[in-house]
Amino acid sequence: VGVSNKADDYDETDVRQLTLLMDGMLRIIERKKAEDSLRDSLAEKEVILKELYHRTKNNMQVICSMLNLRAADIRDAATQEIYRDIQSKIQTMALVHQKLYDSQELSNLNLKEYAEGIVDLMLSNNELSPGVVKIHQSVDAIPISIDTAMPLGLVLNELIANSMKHAFPDNR
Repeated sequence: VGVSNKADDYDETDVRQLTLLMDGMLRIIERKKAEDSLRDSLAEKEVILKELYHRTKNNMQVICSMLNLRAADIRDAATQEIYRDIQSKIQTMALVHQKLYDSQELSNLNLKEYAEGIVDLMLSNNELSPGVVKIHQSVDAIPISIDTAMPLGLVLNELIANSMKHAFPDNR
């Protein structure tokens, strides 16, 4: 720091004031650099987390596809039903990762959107004639964590699957 144009000679008070000013400026610069570094690190972690959600969802879909291929060779209806049930549960879990991937928050997902996704998934997977089942739901758009979403999704999956399976015997 340079100073000039003082009518009198500079003394220790001037040096102390300049030192304090420069120390303050240095702290501000260091804090700004630390904030930038933290912001960059957080952005990098968000990208990694999104990639993890995406890969997890894709891996679950690969597992579903492998189960589907294997189920095609099975002639026993009860065993095929077991395969479909497992696939449905895996798809429900994959939906959690898809919703988190699509979310801006990355740690919570919207309960209403998740429940709607499960319903859509279950309706597209059922063997009933289109339009036979209409599901009416009243779910609030509240954030839920992955720790809550996963078991809740499996319970919803089971409830919807059982309702469709037992409420409409023989596709009636």
